Amino acid sequence: MKRLCALMLPCLLLAGVAGAQFAAPDQATLQALIQNPQGIGEVIASASEEQAAMVIIQVISLMQADKMDVAAIQNAVGVMFQKTAEVKGAVFGSTVVSLVKKQVNPRLLPIIRMGAAPPPPPTPSPRYPNQ
Repeated sequence: MKRLCALMLPCLLLAGVAGAQFAAPDQATLQALIQNPQGIGEVIASASEEQAAMVIIQVISLMQADKMDVAAIQNAVGVMFQKTAEVKGAVFGSTVVSLVKKQVNPRLLPIIRMGAAPPPPPTPSPRYPNQ
């Protein structure tokens, strides 16, 4: 009997951890993410890539509804993307970015550079003859 109980305890603990399910955030949590985008890590701790992307899309939608500046939205989204990759891993973060890019106006998303890549060169202005 003792041996059976000793075997069941780790199984129950493992089942409890594995059974942690994602709960969609409420409006207050989404609003809090606007003020503190680094909090995304706690919100998506048990989320799938699709669920994490939907949370970020909902936050972007709220920021647009609040008529926030595009640069402020880009900054907040960049922080959420970075924190997602830190918390869940680079592959997970990359998938989330791809899913968000399919659903959101690209001008609201930050420019993402990988590694130590230098910034792109400035685009030259077109030259017109007789100017």
